[in-house]
Amino acid sequence: MLAGGALLACLFLVRVRGVLTPFYFAFAIAYLGSPIVSLLEAKQVPRPLAILLLYAIFLVFMASVVYAFLPSLQRELEHMLERLPETTRQLETLPQGFLSGWERRWLPASLQEAADLVIRQAQGWIEGLASRVAQVLMGFLSRLVDLVLAPFLAYYILKDRDRLAKASLSWLPTQARKDALELFGRINRVVGRFIRGQLIVSVVVGGLVALGLSLLGVRYALFLGLLAGLFDIIPYFGPILGAIPALVLAFLRDPLTALWTFLMFVAVQQLEGSVLSPKIVGEQVGLHPLTVIFSVLAGGELLGVTGMLLAVPAAATVKVTAGFIGEKLMAESS
Repeated sequence: MLAGGALLACLFLVRVRGVLTPFYFAFAIAYLGSPIVSLLEAKQVPRPLAILLLYAIFLVFMASVVYAFLPSLQRELEHMLERLPETTRQLETLPQGFLSGWERRWLPASLQEAADLVIRQAQGWIEGLASRVAQVLMGFLSRLVDLVLAPFLAYYILKDRDRLAKASLSWLPTQARKDALELFGRINRVVGRFIRGQLIVSVVVGGLVALGLSLLGVRYALFLGLLAGLFDIIPYFGPILGAIPALVLAFLRDPLTALWTFLMFVAVQQLEGSVLSPKIVGEQVGLHPLTVIFSVLAGGELLGVTGMLLAVPAAATVKVTAGFIGEKLMAESS
């Protein structure tokens, strides 16, 4: 009966998946804001007031960001759209320039064909990346109603989180409830700190990249820094994906700028790996690098960029759950 009920619930959710988007955003807001609400509650602040204070802090922060950066970002995007045909022509002629140089060096024809194929694939990947970024931005605009509705839903989730947790576990036996709460606590400790810390690190990395590109005179520094920060959430592959657009635009300016841009990205990644991540993220999720790479690739195959972003938390959840079940089985067998 439980399995049949769960199957019917899943089918129902699949059928109404179009209206679930604001709830996804609301759960994300509630999950990220829950530690601040708990901290305020520990200081004897009533939970509804703590939630409103959290929203006030967030609104002040977002208003400051919008006031400081949105006009510049808007100008960059408008200028980028105006110069898009010219930039596209430059990208199209770039492979021919490379190949003509190689031909003068008397490379074998087979190597010239291989190089031509690689460069054209890279060009197609860059153009596809720009198209996907535009689609994501348009998707956010089309989901504007969901984004506005999400904070109201998140308020009730945060306000009634204890009651919602008890209701969601009420159908389990008493001992199973204790086990479920312990399991969720372990998952939250491992995954929660990773997600919140990685978001902070990504914001810092995006700011450093934008500042570095601006000092180097690369066009669209703010937009490229935003891209670098977003992609930095993805382990291993994210920094590479975030650096490629900046390197291409820097190379269109001149090769020396591209070299300095490359060195700047290397310096930022070294700072992230040696200082920012250990201090802010703290302990990692305990996954082997091969597991992380496989999870990111599998997530990208299943859900695209969204899957790559969710791959590490999902893999960590599976690992924690498997370890918890193993502990219980060992305890019962002994």
